[in-house]
Parts: sequence; structure tokens; C-alpha cells
Amino acid sequence: MDKNLVFIVSAGRTGTQFFGRQLGSIIDNCVSAHEPDRYAGFSRATRENIRKFGFNHVVIKRVLQKSGIRHLTQQHLAGKLNDEQVIQSIRQQRDRYIQGQSASLIVEAYYQWFGLLPCLRRAYPESKISGIVRDPRTWVLSLQHRKLRHALGIFADKMSPAMIQDREYMGRWADMNNFERACWEWKTINGLIQTFVNSDTQSRLYRFEDLFETDGRAKEMHKLLDFITDFGDRTYSYQLSESSLGDRLNQSAEIPVEWPDWPQSKARALQAICGDMMSEFGYGEEPAWREKIAVD
Repeated sequence: MDKNLVFIVSAGRTGTQFFGRQLGSIIDNCVSAHEPDRYAGFSRATRENIRKFGFNHVVIKRVLQKSGIRHLTQQHLAGKLNDEQVIQSIRQQRDRYIQGQSASLIVEAYYQWFGLLPCLRRAYPESKISGIVRDPRTWVLSLQHRKLRHALGIFADKMSPAMIQDREYMGRWADMNNFERACWEWKTINGLIQTFVNSDTQSRLYRFEDLFETDGRAKEMHKLLDFITDFGDRTYSYQLSESSLGDRLNQSAEIPVEWPDWPQSKARALQAICGDMMSEFGYGEEPAWREKIAVD
């Protein structure tokens, strides 16, 4: 294949739409896209996705739940599709789109790749993969604010311990509230991404806050861009401006209650589910947080 491929993956709510829509204008000789998610009517985004991926893929098969990376992830995690079937389906859904692009560098940013990463690596062995993780204390609330944004969301399967045979949580699931379930989702998805990145030399993991919310965000964004534009025998130049960093898309309109104002019970619930993993990413080390979750 004469194209260079980059896939950006996360648990969602981490700026993947920014990468999918903006990197094509930041990096030379690059086209970027955000995988069409659930079908939600003929919006401007849907029309653009039809142009890129085709009417059958974006509309007909999406409504019937027979197409898309979300569908593949759910079927694979549930054990309904084996690795070879997934690899074949990825190639069927992507090869024509990739070869149809005039640019040499193709970036696809979409969080639902999280359940397919080993298969994605086998489908496109030379690709670069970047994972993005976000502090669970803001991710969980951001996720809850966006749960009802899809017109046909009722057709989508929900990830659950039963789907992936997570026996530690299967018996507890019915008694867990929506907040606790979202915490489990953060732990599970980011665990899959972290496990893959740790064993794959062509993958890197970045923190959402370092890319978008700190004073040093430009430096961290340069690290990500340097990684995804360097293919050894071929490199791509890019132009990153402060204005482009401030143009992150799909931000929640509402400001959630930040964790310093949470009741102790809520903080402890998140810590119990996400604590081990969040500490690996450097989250939850603040003295105020440690005091809030401390056992009396």
C-alpha cells in the first residue's frame, strides 16, 4: 500500500472529532476523517461521510447495524466475530476509501477502534496508532451529558460486563447506578487501549489534558504530531497554530460539577472502580482528592 495510515483511538470525549476534522488542514498531504458513528439523519456531517465512505456504509448498513467500527467492536468483544473475520471486514470497509484518497497520509480518529486494536494492527501492519486517555473524573460526567445526542441511539448495543464476560462485575451490574457503570466503561476501554499500546512499538498514549487543557499543550501536541507524521522513509510537515488548539470540537455545553464539590460517596465510588488505572496515568494524586477518598 502506497499510503501512510494513522488511527487515533480513545474512550470518547477526548477530542477525536478535532483530530478527524482538523489534521487534514494542519498536516501537509494529509486527509483526516472521523468515522461516521450511529446514523442520525441527513445532517451536514452525514452528507460529508456519505461522500467519503459511501451511502450504503453510512446509511443503509448503519441503520441495520451491519456496518461500522462500532458494530465490529461490539460483535468482536461479544465473541460473535473472530479475529480473521474482523480483519477481513476492516479491509472491506476501509481499503476502497484509503485508495480513493489523493493524499498520502490518511488519519482516522474514532474512539470505537478500542476493541479492535490487535486486529487493526494485523490489517494495516505499518500504521501508526495513538491512544488518548482523559481523567475519569471529568470523562464520566462529560459522557453522561452526551448520552442522548444520537437520534437512533436506541438501536445500539451497550457495552456491559456480560458482553465481555467480566465476571468481577457481572454479578454487581444490576445494582450499579449510571455513574458507576460509566466508571466501569472508562476502566474497561482504557484498559484495552493501554494493554495494546504497551506491547506495540508503533503506538503511543497521550493524556487529553496535556494536549488541550494545560499551558504546555502545544508542546505535547507537537509530540503527537511528530510521532504520526514520521514514517522513516517518508515524513510530513505540519503547521500548528495556537488558534487551532483552541478549536476543539464537540465540547459539552454544560459545565459539570467538578470533583472538589462531589460528595465523598461519589468520589469513593469512582476511586473503587478506576483508582488503580487512573494512578497509572497520573490522575488522582492531588492532596484534596486523597483526603476526599480517605477512609474515616
